[in-house]
Amino acid sequence: MSVRADTRGDKFSVIVDRHHFTERPEAGAALIKTVDRLLDKRASEIIMQIAGFNVEFRHTLPDTLTIRGAMSYTAKVSPSPVGIIASVEHAIRSIDERLAARRSDFEQTQKNFTGLSALVGKPFGHEERLQELTARQAELVDALDITKNQAAGLSAEAEAAETPAATESNDESETPAAVVRMDTSEAPVQMPPTMRVAV
Repeated sequence: MSVRADTRGDKFSVIVDRHHFTERPEAGAALIKTVDRLLDKRASEIIMQIAGFNVEFRHTLPDTLTIRGAMSYTAKVSPSPVGIIASVEHAIRSIDERLAARRSDFEQTQKNFTGLSALVGKPFGHEERLQELTARQAELVDALDITKNQAAGLSAEAEAAETPAATESNDESETPAAVVRMDTSEAPVQMPPTMRVAV
């Protein structure tokens, strides 16, 4: 079945195990009965046709119905006749939603590609501003290097100025001070007659 059919609302029409149904509860009951019958069979089997899709059941996946189209989708097996049909219809509706999302993504990708293609070969719109910022960055880098060099030179000069003072201080501290001692054990010094003072 390659033509998509609308089965929404009163348009519901399906084939289950080669029987045609237009009511959801009856179709669901027949679908559950068919699933139970195939639980012991090894081969997969198409048990339903709805909205242009074949619905397949495999005994190795007893809780799953596989909806076959260009791609495969899944629905859940439910013990409720209405529930199992609702699961299949929901899976089919999700196909439309996924398809719409993929189309939207594709259209957006095309727009992006067209926009980018138009920019190929064109000069950068802010090239002049970029050049100004690049030049300013280079100036800042040079200024930073000069500042570093000046700081290093001042540090070297300060060290050189401090070195002689430290050397002189060390020299003075190392020179022993002259010690004058008076030997009191020697005889008193006699003054010459001319230098005596009368009392």
